[in-house]
Amino acid sequence: MEAWAGQGEAAEDATARGRALACDGKARGEAMFPVTLFSTNDYLGLSGHPDVRQAAAEAAQSYGMGPRGSPLVAGHTSLHRELEVALAKLKGTEECLLFPSGFSANMAVLTALAGSG
Repeated sequence: MEAWAGQGEAAEDATARGRALACDGKARGEAMFPVTLFSTNDYLGLSGHPDVRQAAAEAAQSYGMGPRGSPLVAGHTSLHRELEVALAKLKGTEECLLFPSGFSANMAVLTALAGSG
């Protein structure tokens, strides 16, 4: 998905909607060029997709919403388990394990690969 900040649209507004930005290099005599913001949690821009928005609205109606916390802090729920089962089925594997963060996933993988010695 390639998107651009609209004319007159503040970069913060485009970023808040999960859109990639066009950097204006005109001050340096350069052309506009697309920039994907990998520093956000929405670099694919899916937060603005109609299906994702609808699913989020339905989930909020069913389960509520707010800063619940990661499973490490707030506990592993039946929804986490349902996601693990669905991801394992999608990937055709026996099981799937969710990690509370990218850091903890990387640490688990590196620890498993390194072994005990």
